[in-house]
Amino acid sequence: MERKLKGSVVMEMVKVVRAFPDQPWERCLLPEDVEIVDSMIIPAEWYPIEFFQRVGLAVYKLVAKGNDEVVAQFGRHAMKELYEGPYRPFLAKGDPFAATEKFLDLRRGLFNFSKMEMERTGEKSLRVSISEFGTFEEGLDVFMLVLGVHFQELIKYNGGDEVNLDYHRETEAGQIKMVFDLAWT
Repeated sequence: MERKLKGSVVMEMVKVVRAFPDQPWERCLLPEDVEIVDSMIIPAEWYPIEFFQRVGLAVYKLVAKGNDEVVAQFGRHAMKELYEGPYRPFLAKGDPFAATEKFLDLRRGLFNFSKMEMERTGEKSLRVSISEFGTFEEGLDVFMLVLGVHFQELIKYNGGDEVNLDYHRETEAGQIKMVFDLAWT
């Protein structure tokens, strides 16, 4: 099965590429990627995950200039838009555990292959494991940073203070698994 994700996920990255037309995108993107960027992105359509990975890595290299703080700001902004926008009723639970599970439920509908699990590890801590990137290696840390920031912000929006994030990757059955440990006061 070809791994795909919904256009609603790729839209923000495509907007960034379009906002910086003078960047040498051809150094990082394949011709078929440029075709997708130049087309109308339809939120409900399915797009190849490899396209999203290449575009995300290109934005990191050419726009963020490899600056992780810029990536973290992007992640905070994206979560704020989700939380204050149409997903608010699904994410506003006042309970970090329930909100995280709802967030994962929403994400499951955006990827046709992703395996996501949440485990409660304490009274004010949890672990999220996500397997969705196949053998993708280059730039995985950037995607992990953005996702980690999403989880941090979600917990803050739902009453968690001083949210601590630790993330790493593991390999399970030849697939990369991203692991996010979060704890708060």
